[in-house]
This record gives sequence, C-alpha cells and structure tokens, in this order.
Amino acid sequence: MITIPLTCSAALAALLSATPVLAAAEPFAPKVLVIAMFEAEAAPWLENLDLPDTITVPGLPKDHDAPSCNADLCVMTTTMGYANAASSAMAVGFSDQLDLSQTYVLIAGIAGVDPTNGTLGSAAWADHVVDAGLVHRIDSRDAPDDWTSQIVELGAKALPPRVWRAR
Repeated sequence: MITIPLTCSAALAALLSATPVLAAAEPFAPKVLVIAMFEAEAAPWLENLDLPDTITVPGLPKDHDAPSCNADLCVMTTTMGYANAASSAMAVGFSDQLDLSQTYVLIAGIAGVDPTNGTLGSAAWADHVVDAGLVHRIDSRDAPDDWTSQIVELGAKALPPRVWRAR
C-alpha cells in the first residue's frame, strides 16, 4: 500500500487550488448561418463577403470541416445528399464551438436548378420530391446511349455507372 504523507497531500492540494483553471472559450453565436450543399452554392457567399474566420467543427466532411465566418454570419458546405446534409447539420448544431440558439438559418440551395440556368435569389417550390439518397439520376434523354443505368453515385469518378437493380 502506498501512503502519501499529509504534508505532500496538502502541498499538492494547495498547488492545484492556486493553478488557474483555463476558461473554455465562449461559443461563437452568429446572427445568420448559411448552409450550402456544394461549392457552387457556397461560392457567391464566399467570394463576395469578407469571411476571415474559420471554426473547425468535428463531424463535418473533411473537405468542408470549417464554416467561414465574420462577426455576424457563417457559411458552411455540407456536401450533397440528405445523409451528408443531416449529419453536417447535427455536427454544427451540437458543436460546443457554436451557439445557434438565436441564429437564423438560411438554406442556400439551387433546388436542382443548374446554377447557370437559375439565378441567385430565385425561389422554387416543388409538388413532389424524388429522394435518391447519395446518387444523381440523369434523365435518360441526356445520358449516353451505351449507359446501362441513369443512376450515378455521388463522387463517382468513372462513367458509365454500375448497373443498379431494384430490390
């Protein structure tokens, strides 16, 4: 059994009580959080606003792991796909580095419109939503004739895509 003399214990207690405790940094509380799904949606914000600060948030995609911020606004990119958007939103929402309790959230998406055909600030409403998960679906009229499927995985590097079969 190890025994510590009382004087040593008292000295250790005195040292620890005299050592200042590092205060946790206050979480940043932006007035507005802009959420984009991919680079083309984030570009107008990032290129036209002075956003000198970044806040690295664990759980965000490795290519977009830090929202860009100024004193009032942060812009983040989730990457495409509802699973990526949901997990990124959760990572930011639960981060101890951001306080979003009084923050307005703006989803800056193109609603499936090619950015060269739709304008920034356009509004879109949909009667139906097709949930394709983490894939793109190419209209068969636009796909090459030799494609066996019009479904392309997000991030695919080689085309044509593999054949997807309904289950």
